[in-house]
Amino acid sequence: TTAGSLALGLCLAGSPGQVRASADADLKEVANEAAVAVGDLLLEQLKTEWLPVPKASLLNCGDRDLLLSGAFYLPGPKNETLSAMGWFDVPAGDNSGSLPMPSDTFFIRIEAVEPSDDDDTPDDTKPVELPGLQTREFCARWPALDDLEDLDYFVSEEPDGKFFDREVGLAVPEGCGEDGYEMMPFYQIDASDLDEYDELGIQCDNDGCKIVKASEENPVPVGFRECPN
Repeated sequence: TTAGSLALGLCLAGSPGQVRASADADLKEVANEAAVAVGDLLLEQLKTEWLPVPKASLLNCGDRDLLLSGAFYLPGPKNETLSAMGWFDVPAGDNSGSLPMPSDTFFIRIEAVEPSDDDDTPDDTKPVELPGLQTREFCARWPALDDLEDLDYFVSEEPDGKFFDREVGLAVPEGCGEDGYEMMPFYQIDASDLDEYDELGIQCDNDGCKIVKASEENPVPVGFRECPN
């Protein structure tokens, strides 16, 4: 276990008396070795015991709040169902964590919140570009920026081509063009965009967003990273 590995690392440092007698440099070396051992164990566990796969993570290192929405195909009795669901609020400086996606090929859309200059004008959003990725349109609902508790929707395309929002239990207006609903382009994510943990990692700053993968240089999954100071 993690606790056992940590205890083992601490035991390697010697008895309390020996530890107190050791130089600061030796203490730091022992602590670093123990931390590396525990970290390696955690990374191995992530490969087999982490959240369901695939998943998406958004690290927001910019000055604006971001909203992330996902879309996907779900197998149905006659054909695949197209579904888009919810907005996940990722404030500036925060990490979304890992958001499971229920199909191997999925789609995402990111909106950046544009604060209003005065109290009488509501905040707006602007779509964030992910260059190089293909898009597909899904019926989705714009986020209610005046109520961040009202970001949920779950719109599915029915076999007859009509749309239904399962979150509120109501049919979407015909054509998906009224009451806050609209056909929106989502970026397509394939297996080649995922890292070894089957995660799509996206890091954003004031210059834009890019896909980031865990690697030998930085093996920490994006869902666990923090923004640099």
